[in-house]
Amino acid sequence: MAGKYYQACIELNKLNKSFGSHQVLKNINITLEKGSICGIVGANGAGKSTLLRIMAGVLHRTNGSISNLIPDMKSNSKLHKSAFIPDVPYFLPGSDIGIMAKFLASDIDWLKEMCEKLGLDMNEKISKFSGGNKQLSAILLALSYKPRLLIADEPFEGLDPAMWTAVKKLIVDEVKSNEMSVIIASHSLRELEDLCDCLIILHKGEIIEKTEMSDLRRSMFKGQIAFPEDYDISIIAAECGFTVLSSKRADMLTTFTASGDMVTAEEKLAKLSPVLLNLQPATLEEIFIQRVSEKGYDYSNILGGEADGQ
Repeated sequence: MAGKYYQACIELNKLNKSFGSHQVLKNINITLEKGSICGIVGANGAGKSTLLRIMAGVLHRTNGSISNLIPDMKSNSKLHKSAFIPDVPYFLPGSDIGIMAKFLASDIDWLKEMCEKLGLDMNEKISKFSGGNKQLSAILLALSYKPRLLIADEPFEGLDPAMWTAVKKLIVDEVKSNEMSVIIASHSLRELEDLCDCLIILHKGEIIEKTEMSDLRRSMFKGQIAFPEDYDISIIAAECGFTVLSSKRADMLTTFTASGDMVTAEEKLAKLSPVLLNLQPATLEEIFIQRVSEKGYDYSNILGGEADGQ
């Protein structure tokens, strides 16, 4: 395998999906690079689960193409190693983790080690587990399969904060050691903020934002600044190479959000000898609010919403 097909783990081109007359996915284009982690966020009903099921080969697409590791359901292309964690994990009736591991041809030694570390009994029937432990079992079984591609739909649902942190570390370790690629769907930006390399916002079946996390984190910051004499924050920002997006002034103190490089801005602002200077990166949620608002979308409708559709 050579060229882009070696680097790209999965590639979707002009993919569409309809259920009868209802179009659920519209012109989806995604390229997931080898060894990367991509997050897909959107409200319930945005089409996240449908998209992941098509990528996993569970659903047929209506038209468009899927290339590389995931099998093309309308051809006889070879199935490479991939694992899918649906939003509601399925286990064989009456099974325990050991039985499921044999069924999946898992790395038993790795799985035993992880179950021991995380307090899961491999011989206990999974049906008796709590919701969080069922979710954890599904994640460990998927990772023990040592897939080249992991597709996960709301994988952190039901996990407590400590387990959530442990699972994220396991995923990152697998990416580093085995060059596994990961695509994760979630309704929560906070779940993905410190995990993903790239993020996609899906809204009513369409991709409205697609960006690299490194670019996103450098794109916006917020802060407070004060000078002993009167000043105009917009003029100062222009001189220091950033753009003020919003600001609020109380006496000599200005609180603001801005687009631009924070490190460069801080260096230039410090040279102006302010009596107060405090800059910090904007949160992922704050950045996305700004980005989608610039495109004319209502952020509350993108990551809020009613019960899931397809």
